Amino acid sequence: AGIIPSCFLKETKQQYFLFGLEKAGWCHLQGNADPSDKSVKMTACREGAEEACYSIGTPQYIMKEFFDKGKYSQPGNWGAFILNFGEMSQKEMNNIIQKHKENIIKIKSLNREPTNCEKEMLELRWCLVNDFKQSVTNCNDKQNLVVGGFDSRKFRPWCLPYYKVLVDNLLLHTFL
Repeated sequence: AGIIPSCFLKETKQQYFLFGLEKAGWCHLQGNADPSDKSVKMTACREGAEEACYSIGTPQYIMKEFFDKGKYSQPGNWGAFILNFGEMSQKEMNNIIQKHKENIIKIKSLNREPTNCEKEMLELRWCLVNDFKQSVTNCNDKQNLVVGGFDSRKFRPWCLPYYKVLVDNLLLHTFL
């Protein structure tokens, strides 16, 4: 399970998704359930927080701020939840990226070094949803998903079938 933070840039009203770069490529903030996870939503919150190295908050904060308040959607029902961060300024979006960079060195709010799983994402970056939709729609080779206007590095191969479902659902419905 996992999360895809989403926002609308205040200045342009364009929608963005937040993705992370692992050694194997880009993907959303996700991972496997732990025995202590009570639900798929809790797994998504824990994994999202860990993968973002707490740059978007703790699992408890994500649960309270997004799931408890209904500020999420699950298009395609495949385990990834889109979190609605609402409107954000470019500065607010950049602050998340900067906090991630700082936290993979030391998590100041927790006063400790990050663990290996918390350092897994080498980089976070906001992706324009329209570029994402177009690239996913036009890609038929899961080994070669590259989002134009975002980065020249590839997304992890297992992502494409899920992202196709996500894009199909985004085109059919408005989630945010």
